[in-house]
Amino acid sequence: MIQLVDEEGDLMKEIQPKTTSAAVCNLVKTNSFWDNVLKLVKDIEYPSKIIGKFEADDAPLSLVYKYFGDLYNHYENDPTIQEKVKKRLEFLFSPCIGLAYILTPIYAAEGFYFDEDKTDFIGILSEYAQKNHPTFAETAENELISFIAEMTLLPQKRKEVIFKMTAKKYWNIIGRDKYPALFQVSNSIVQMISSSAIAERTWSTFKFIHSRLRNRLTNERVKKLVFMYTNSVLIDTLDKNDYILEDGAVLDEMDYEELNE
Repeated sequence: MIQLVDEEGDLMKEIQPKTTSAAVCNLVKTNSFWDNVLKLVKDIEYPSKIIGKFEADDAPLSLVYKYFGDLYNHYENDPTIQEKVKKRLEFLFSPCIGLAYILTPIYAAEGFYFDEDKTDFIGILSEYAQKNHPTFAETAENELISFIAEMTLLPQKRKEVIFKMTAKKYWNIIGRDKYPALFQVSNSIVQMISSSAIAERTWSTFKFIHSRLRNRLTNERVKKLVFMYTNSVLIDTLDKNDYILEDGAVLDEMDYEELNE
């Protein structure tokens, strides 16, 4: 940035009027400006990491409430930011977010909850079950209370196993038999992911493959090309070997042995 605001640089010559460019130059060269920049970087570093985790392909919906709690606690010395965090969560909150969180073993026992949210989530489950699974509603609410109590009182050795499980894994392996009514209610919720980022990336790939210059591809061919493109990228992240040699390239004896290993 210091190089960009060089008085004799081309960039500053484009800024008009001259008084504005002079003000920019003076501002960037002050210590207070850089103190504010460092504070800004510090403030947005943690949220930016969380956004990246939300956009992972397999990020469960329970992470939404979990990370908003982490954000709130991260800014414990800044009540203004804490209030913004709470308002943002209230803006995007849906019943499924709360249920996905409380149905995760570790969060049911040791998770952070805003105010009376833990009690409210039990009520949310009752309303959700009455609307979508009325046959199991009353039993599911009782089973949720039992599930929370069990997770809270687990012995340490069981915690080491159960608390490492995602909600999806727990309910498919253990919960479906132990709490059958609650499983019927929660099964679709624990399958949800935290954002539509994976779908957006897929559509971007389709747009890249089926472009204006290649607009006569059939639907079936586009699907195959997207499948190949996506999986080639995934393979590249795991396998660094280049199996396609340049024309006329010859493997030496050591390379040949390594390739066949």
